[in-house]
Amino acid sequence: MKLHHYITVALIFLLVPSVLAASFTVETEPIKPEIYIDEIAEFTLSITNNGANDAFEQPSSADVRWIVETDPFIGSISSGETKKVTLRLIPKKSAQLGPQNVPVRIKSDVTGEFISTSVLVTI
Repeated sequence: MKLHHYITVALIFLLVPSVLAASFTVETEPIKPEIYIDEIAEFTLSITNNGANDAFEQPSSADVRWIVETDPFIGSISSGETKKVTLRLIPKKSAQLGPQNVPVRIKSDVTGEFISTSVLVTI
């Protein structure tokens, strides 16, 4: 009986992170994924807020060879709302030529949750 109790508690703790991770979703769709080194790659970025919190930070990338910005600024996203913006990826001169997956991270400035994804860009 005691073992059954421990298993139940462990399952609850394992399920909590998966519930928390679902407070918002992110989708990308290519607009201009193939570019020259002096051009800007563009994608449609859709963020759906499935939780009760309203604010999100701008996307960022762990790859220092890329500058990440959106047009317009994402700003606040109300609960239940989907906001679509243009994700712009600007290669620095150190960016590699050829196809590459550029990591993009979107973080909630209220909860600290984040979603990491990547987009395929060809220079």
